[in-house]
Amino acid sequence: MSIYEDYYNKKVTQYGNEENLKKFYIQNKIINLIKSGHNIQDIANLLSFSINKDKVDYYAELVEFHRDKSLSAVIKESKTTFMETDSDVSDFINSWISYNNG
Repeated sequence: MSIYEDYYNKKVTQYGNEENLKKFYIQNKIINLIKSGHNIQDIANLLSFSINKDKVDYYAELVEFHRDKSLSAVIKESKTTFMETDSDVSDFINSWISYNNG
C-alpha cells in the first residue's frame, strides 16, 4: 500500500511504534467491530473472509491490542462549548421529532 510519509508517521504514533503498526494494522471497520465486542469469527463471517486456524494466537493478540489501545487520533480541544441555532431550525427539528414519534 502506498501512503504519504506524514500519514505513515501519524499511524506509527497512533500504534505506539513501527513494529506495532506493521503487526497490528487493519482496516478501521474491523477495529470498530472489535471495539464493539465482536470476535474474529463473527467479523470473518460478516466481512466474508476466512480464518487461518494457524494464526489463532495472533488473532487473539490482535483483538487484545485493538480493544486495549486507544488508536484514535490526538483529540483536539474544541473551542465551542455550546451551539446556538436559529429558532426556525429548532421548530423544524421539534416538528420532525413529533411527526416521527406520533
